[in-house]
Amino acid sequence: MEELQEESYIKHRTYERCQEFYIQARAVLLEQQESADVSNLGSRRSESAIPEARHTFRGCLPKISLPSFAGDYHSWRSFHDLFTSLVIGNGNLTNVERMHYLKTCLTGDAAKLVTNLRVTDNTFSIAWKTLVTRYENKRVLISAQLDKLFGLKPIKSRSAKELNTMIATVSAALGALEALDCNISAWDPFLVYHLAHLLDENTREEWEVKLGPSMSYPTFKEFEDFLIGYTRAWESLTPAPVKSNKEKNRSSWPQNKPEAKSHGLVASASSKGEMKCRLCKSTHYLSNCHKYLSLPVERRRRTIFKLNLCYNCLGSHRADACPSSHTCKKCHKKHHTTIHDDYKFSEKSAAKTVSDSSNDTKSSLASPSISK
Repeated sequence: MEELQEESYIKHRTYERCQEFYIQARAVLLEQQESADVSNLGSRRSESAIPEARHTFRGCLPKISLPSFAGDYHSWRSFHDLFTSLVIGNGNLTNVERMHYLKTCLTGDAAKLVTNLRVTDNTFSIAWKTLVTRYENKRVLISAQLDKLFGLKPIKSRSAKELNTMIATVSAALGALEALDCNISAWDPFLVYHLAHLLDENTREEWEVKLGPSMSYPTFKEFEDFLIGYTRAWESLTPAPVKSNKEKNRSSWPQNKPEAKSHGLVASASSKGEMKCRLCKSTHYLSNCHKYLSLPVERRRRTIFKLNLCYNCLGSHRADACPSSHTCKKCHKKHHTTIHDDYKFSEKSAAKTVSDSSNDTKSSLASPSISK
């Protein structure tokens, strides 16, 4: 005991002096806190005067579900960012709670990495660092996004749904690559070339027509804007689902409509039986549309093809399934009168006339008439 009393720690009353310093410092801090509380009293009152409607509205919103992660590299970044915002960045949570939430979010291979760690205050940082070390692999993450770009399948036929899927996939992949500090600013020629060759024949033709005589290679932004505009137009022109027999019976179509006027009227009727042009959206039939009739015959055919209409009656069905018995009023073939090409038929008629004339001449030479 005498030796202990001679120790510097006891001899100089180190513990008692530290305790005195602690009490004095705590008293000073409490005084400063009280003065700060008084100065902020006005602001606190103003905060308490905020309408409770905001809190009520927030309480009505659905709770944000925590993300789940099974070890897929494609979903690591989204899981990392969302979990960081909701859990790690929440100062009201303890590490024990964070560890509990982390374990509930992990499944599959990711859960196996932390399955042996207990839920304690010290294990959360270890578990999170383990996941970051395992999945924050830029080489693998970049490869996963490139797989998305190169894994896109060619579009066989014109489809707004498939084009929208392409746009969404490419945009998500490029955004992820930028987040991974991958410089994609010079990728425009490659992206446009690669994606343009995945388009169906009709869409690619429209893209080339849009480029026109331009000699400069288009940017990806121009290509993306074209696809977005094209899909919006195609979605607005897509025919509505065919009505059932019951719905057709309830339709407000006039029942005493003359049959002679049925050729071309089916094409542009709305669900309420009103006339609506598929080309200019005005209240008339396509066969009476000034914009349509002002086009050359070949352009009219292309317009009918783009609007996915029947070549015979301009209805919303295929020509080979057309129920109309009416045909062209000029040549009586199965196509609409407005797409009858007079020039082509005049050429055929002229050729037939020349042929008949030649045959008549040969016949007259071979069999001279006998004068009576």
